[in-house]
Amino acid sequence: MPPPGTHRRIVVERSLVDDVPAQLAALQAAAGDGRPAALAAAVVAAAVVESGGRGDAEVRLDVQVPRRDPGFADSVGPFGTVVALRSTVAGTGTELLDRVRDALGSAGRATRPARTLVRHEPAGDPPAFDGLTAERVDPAEPVIAHERVVTLVEHPGAGGVSLRLAVDAAACDAAGAAALVRRLAGALDALLRDPAAPVSDPGTAPRAAGRR
Repeated sequence: MPPPGTHRRIVVERSLVDDVPAQLAALQAAAGDGRPAALAAAVVAAAVVESGGRGDAEVRLDVQVPRRDPGFADSVGPFGTVVALRSTVAGTGTELLDRVRDALGSAGRATRPARTLVRHEPAGDPPAFDGLTAERVDPAEPVIAHERVVTLVEHPGAGGVSLRLAVDAAACDAAGAAALVRRLAGALDALLRDPAAPVSDPGTAPRAAGRR
């Protein structure tokens, strides 16, 4: 694999339906703890698509979790650690969400890139650390070593939620990237509408959103 930043990326973003923010909030409330429900939902959707809907297939994903690397306990940053997650997608959405949230708390740090990295960009201002204020800066170009990067993006205010997919242009064209982000959005939509149902890869677009 070429070094990070040496290959071209195709980036596509798909807006999700208007009730997704409320559904994510309900997932977090149902969890009843600080485990990240929105990130777990994105991980489940990515795992379902990665597995092709085969419940017995083991999926290997890297996940960027919002916690400080222990080696930087007395300094500012970095504020995300990439961990390696291994799981099947057998069971209901609720069962898989619980497994993912548990695994994210104990998974080891990723030592080499998996095919796919999953991230979450929450809305709101970043926290202040020891009198310093962090400012969000959007990179002009994703600089990443993974073939795919799936990001669940919560937009400020009434901006809603979207899925952003960055893919290595050497492995996927624009049409393939668009089809893949539709599948990811469909899997996430199905999970949020009925978490008690078995997870599946619908392979079709979810309900239409008012924004692209």
